[in-house]
Amino acid sequence: MANSYIPKRQYFGPYDPYVECHDDVYRKQDEAGRCGICGKKTHYRSVYSTEFCCSIECSNELWCDITEKIASGGGKRRRAS
Repeated sequence: MANSYIPKRQYFGPYDPYVECHDDVYRKQDEAGRCGICGKKTHYRSVYSTEFCCSIECSNELWCDITEKIASGGGKRRRAS
């Protein structure tokens, strides 16, 4: 059995009104939502992607997913001609 190492997450807050991470700003909301990556309850919501995010690691994964979708053309729609 392999001994896998899972690094500890660096969670946002809990007292910061906002957090800047990966060229994004996460503002603290009054109501909690679920992190778009791991599902943990959090009050921090991205200004640019409108997803809730709980940690630096989840932010990194969120923006990697968005970048991959853009690069692969997954977000493009075809116009009816």
